[in-house]
Amino acid sequence: NDAAGHVQFSNPPYEIPVGGLPVSVFAADIFGSDQVDDLVVFNYGVSGGPGKVELFRLFPSQEGITYTLVQTISDFGTYPRAMDLDFHTSLNRWMIAVADRDNSSARVYQKSLNSPYFESAGTYPQSYPVEIMLDDLNMDGNLDLSFVDEGSNRFGYRAGQTGGTFASTATYLSTPSGNGYLVRMKAVLNDTDTAKHVAIGTSTGKFLLYKSLGSSFPTGSPSVYSLSSY
Repeated sequence: NDAAGHVQFSNPPYEIPVGGLPVSVFAADIFGSDQVDDLVVFNYGVSGGPGKVELFRLFPSQEGITYTLVQTISDFGTYPRAMDLDFHTSLNRWMIAVADRDNSSARVYQKSLNSPYFESAGTYPQSYPVEIMLDDLNMDGNLDLSFVDEGSNRFGYRAGQTGGTFASTATYLSTPSGNGYLVRMKAVLNDTDTAKHVAIGTSTGKFLLYKSLGSSFPTGSPSVYSLSSY
């Protein structure tokens, strides 16, 4: 974005080498001091090595972009399946959650704005998690940890607690039969911004919508929609 307020894209793009096979990239002002987005890169491992989460600090200028690799987290198996990044407003911290399928666990990390690094904030046993999400499902000010477990093919959550931890016991919701594997997940506000629903895509071209009523977690059986009808 130049001084005149015009957005310009570099051609060719800037290349930032990473330590694995990049799966997803998150852009956010992780350090909170320069109003510049930094990058969190989620990688599969290479040649049997561990998957990695890498934190890059960016320094854009009129001459271009420079960067520094600040931190590498490599606590995972070769193919951790998913990662999410969100800001915990009441704690003023960034949080990362990783679905470490190879080790049947969800791993959580936290970083305050004045801290240079993410630190481990807990490991939670799961049955081969393949999708993970940080979001305040019951709208109480605490981020909750949601996941899809491949082992049971179910959606569940761990309620967020004061201090940024999550319930030791997971709550699972029913999954209707005949819809294949659960593969993608997203939290969505209802049309009046008073409740959070969870939409989950399936391997059969459908999506399941788990609904909540007001300030509560989603409950009951989901509504099932065919993507071919939209």
